[in-house]
Amino acid sequence: MSNKQFNFIYDKLVKGENDILGHIAYSIYKNQKREEIAKIKLKNGGKDVTDEDLVPFVELSQRDSQVRFYKDRATMLAQLFLDEAVAQDLEEARRRQEAEFIRNHKDHGFMYGVWQGVAASVIFVLAGFAFLMATGGWARIGKALIEIAK
Repeated sequence: MSNKQFNFIYDKLVKGENDILGHIAYSIYKNQKREEIAKIKLKNGGKDVTDEDLVPFVELSQRDSQVRFYKDRATMLAQLFLDEAVAQDLEEARRRQEAEFIRNHKDHGFMYGVWQGVAASVIFVLAGFAFLMATGGWARIGKALIEIAK
C-alpha cells in the first residue's frame, strides 16, 4: 500500500463543474506547482522530484491564505479577460458604426449638392404658392398692386 499524500486543493478551489473562477484558480495553482517542480529539479541536479520534495509546497498551497491568493488571482485574471473582451467589442462596434456613417454620408459630388438646392428651392416656391392660394393671398396681393399702380 502506498503512503502517498493526496492534495485536496481542487476541492478547496473548485465548487462545481461551472465554477469558472475556481477552475482558473486551480490552473494558477497547477502552474505554481509546475514552477516549483522545475526549481526543485534544477536544485537536485536534474533528478526527478519525489512526493517528499513537494510536501512543503503542498502544505503551503492548502493554507487558507494561499487558497485566498489563488481565488483573488483568478478573479483578477477573469476581470482582465472581461475588460479586454469588452474593449474589443466596443472597438469593433465603433468601427462598424463609423463605416456605416461613412457609407451613409459619403460625398456625392458638387452637382449632387446643386441639384439638392434646386429641388429645395422649387419645393419652397410651390409651398409658397399653395399657401397663398389657400389663404386668399392672391387677391390681397392683386389689390395691393393696383393701389400701388394708382
